Amino acid sequence: MLIDQTNEKEKAAQIPLMRYIYQQASRVIIWLDVKGEEAAASMVVRASRWAEQKSRQSTISSDASNLSLAHAFALENPDVVWRAPFHNIVGLSWFKRIWFVQEATLAGQLVVQLGGEEIA
Repeated sequence: MLIDQTNEKEKAAQIPLMRYIYQQASRVIIWLDVKGEEAAASMVVRASRWAEQKSRQSTISSDASNLSLAHAFALENPDVVWRAPFHNIVGLSWFKRIWFVQEATLAGQLVVQLGGEEIA
């Protein structure tokens, strides 16, 4: 569903329905325009896949077990330069909309599309 963000009448009619719409959705795809933030998006996707793998294995190396998740990731991925990619992604305009919480939490399945990369 798309809402014309420049049409105040349309927004006023649709926004109250958003909670219901997202609760009924079996799948929500959030597409984040990462133009200019491709490196940050790639890092976030890589970290997400690493965390998913670790959650399935239920293991983080013993050296990393007492560190934050970001530090554990950096320890196990020394080739990756961590330059605040999460902050760059969270700074995208989607996070400035009030209903992003509903989009991200109410659907049965959430898929985040960061440029050409997908996090499911």
